[in-house]
Amino acid sequence: MALTGGILLGILAMAGWGLADFVTAISLKRATILTTMFWAQLVSIALLILVGVFNQNLIAAGAKVWLWLLPLGLLSFLAYRAYYTGIKKSKVSIISPIASGWGLVALVLSIVFLKERITAIQGVAAGFLILGVLLVAFDYNDLVRARISRKKLAIGIEYGLFSMFAWGVFLTVYSVAVSKSNWYIPALLANIFLAFFTLAFGHKEINFRLAEIPRIVFLIGVFDSIGFLAFSGGLLLELTAVVAPIGATFPAVTVVLAFVFLRERLLKSQAVGVAAIIAALVILSL
Repeated sequence: MALTGGILLGILAMAGWGLADFVTAISLKRATILTTMFWAQLVSIALLILVGVFNQNLIAAGAKVWLWLLPLGLLSFLAYRAYYTGIKKSKVSIISPIASGWGLVALVLSIVFLKERITAIQGVAAGFLILGVLLVAFDYNDLVRARISRKKLAIGIEYGLFSMFAWGVFLTVYSVAVSKSNWYIPALLANIFLAFFTLAFGHKEINFRLAEIPRIVFLIGVFDSIGFLAFSGGLLLELTAVVAPIGATFPAVTVVLAFVFLRERLLKSQAVGVAAIIAALVILSL
């Protein structure tokens, strides 16, 4: 293996989404979930349209894939709602590691339905990536402190599972849309449709007063658009089975940033998870 352009773009997607998640965690202390999602999507759409203005040839491929991405926009919205509902009903330490398994779902789907074939080294690296993100997302100490019973442990798991499969399906079909158009149009349409369904189903919970929106919310859109464009570019250069597990490790970036800037505690299991992800990226670059 070598550190290909597709792998580098997958790492950039990981960084972009990780930064977006980090800023989201901060902004949710000042704005509601749907308000944050909606305004972040608007910024992301504006930036993506700006990219299209400077390269209008990119837009021509849109007619080929918009029917693919319209239902996926709804699926993405439902995944977000299920994820946050699960956290509300249960605990982050339970729901987050389950939802983070979307990289594994995308890996399996790309092999079974897209007929992709990965090498043994790529398989080992993908395993390390998935193990790493699960360790990063999983807070075992939180479960011990809460002394959660089996009955309480089961509450909210269905939301985490739905998010995991929904995001896995979304990004697998998204990769097909990229292959049938270009790196730009799927990113633009995915954000437009997500914003549309957020507005359609969550308008009563969204604060539309621009002056009351924390400026940090707009940074989410910047980082999210970088993540989507990098992920799209990576899919054109490398297998979905390779790029998806890399992109799915973005929680590691969020955790490290929280440790560095917010002085949040880094668990031993999370440190091991970050090390596993780094090891996987090193394996892929050999």
